[in-house]
Amino acid sequence: MKIFFTGVAKSGRDKLQEGFLEICKKNGKTTRVFNIGDMMFEKAKNIGLNIEFAKILEIPESTLKSLRSAAFEEIINSKLKEDVILINSHSSFWWKNGPMHAFELHYLNLLKPDVYVTVVDDPTKIIKRIEEDKHWGKGVISLEELAIWQELEIYTTEILAELQGKKHYVVYSFFDPKYFYDLLFSKKKIAYISFPITHISKQSKQKLEEFLKEVSKFVTPIIPAELKPSKKEKLNKKIIALLNNQLVRRDFRFIKQSDFVIVYLPELIYSSGVDAEINYAHSINKKVFIVFPKKKVSPFSKYYADKIFYSTKELIKQLGAVC
Repeated sequence: MKIFFTGVAKSGRDKLQEGFLEICKKNGKTTRVFNIGDMMFEKAKNIGLNIEFAKILEIPESTLKSLRSAAFEEIINSKLKEDVILINSHSSFWWKNGPMHAFELHYLNLLKPDVYVTVVDDPTKIIKRIEEDKHWGKGVISLEELAIWQELEIYTTEILAELQGKKHYVVYSFFDPKYFYDLLFSKKKIAYISFPITHISKQSKQKLEEFLKEVSKFVTPIIPAELKPSKKEKLNKKIIALLNNQLVRRDFRFIKQSDFVIVYLPELIYSSGVDAEINYAHSINKKVFIVFPKKKVSPFSKYYADKIFYSTKELIKQLGAVC
């Protein structure tokens, strides 16, 4: 399997990649990794071009294209016999207030990846990693630019996948590598797990963890994330609105790439997010299963749900039958 593995700088790809490769090894799969960025710097060094890491996007576009093409040529000319070929790359850049592409369609058509994956994370966490990195540092990119770049990376990679008729998955960097392996190799159905986040209690969080362990035996779970900027950070209203809107769009994207939605309500608290996700799933013809904590259920919940369960055991029986 050839995986085109994208994400912005410091998105957490490396961590997910490391865990994924370990699981591949445990499952007897041979692996090989190509890092397009590292290969480009190596090609430049070999011909006497000393390019500063943070300045690579300042070099002539023709030179960038030549270095990138040379990297892809090396991959294509390699004897790719391994079970898993992971091509680690960007699909885009957001540089000096504008987009730049970071791929060569000609070579992607020759390479023919089997699947495209984009790794994402909370931009407020990514920007800290960038500022703390010796190659990047502070002032290279703003939080707003980074957030835009991450959306551009998703969008560009999705277009590349569509052009080649391949699947494109968006996953968080903290995605369990076991689930990521299942996403690519297992025959399990993909289920988006919707649940209250903002006002959930500690006890309910423990119930949720237990629920995920049980459900993951039958499906590959995709879970949402909560935007948690540091208390020290003072974000203006424009940035907060941008990040919140992107968070909602991303969760809808997760629903779209899933086979169905499982709503888990460990306690009866209102969640506008859960309501919106149920409605969105219903609108794009995705089945919705709800695990409800009480026997008395609103007719509105029944209207949008394909089936309502009153315990995890009831749901598991259903999953055992359909998955």
